[in-house]
Amino acid sequence: MDTHRAIFPELFKQLCDAHKALAMQFLAAGDVKVEDLAPQLQHINQLRAQLLREGTQVMLEIRQVLKPEQLAKAVQLKARMQALYDEMHSLMRGNNLGAGQDDNGPALSRNP
Repeated sequence: MDTHRAIFPELFKQLCDAHKALAMQFLAAGDVKVEDLAPQLQHINQLRAQLLREGTQVMLEIRQVLKPEQLAKAVQLKARMQALYDEMHSLMRGNNLGAGQDDNGPALSRNP
């Protein structure tokens, strides 16, 4: 796990630097074509792939040391987090039934 701890910050720094370089290319004087950006985009994709592989490796190593009841608890937490995420997005879209609103109209204001 210690090796991962050292790798992640370096990969994130490289990714941040690559995004900054891409932004500078967009702001460069003259014409900017997709061909000009291709090497930088490829580098960003490679860094993202490395982060994904590294994160997957960490998850697999953690999974190996979990007890069955810990894994079951993780599954429950994941389901709850997904439900909260879905509820949040539903509320943001304006489908906030159950949050002070019913089928007949908008929620009552709490301010007089």
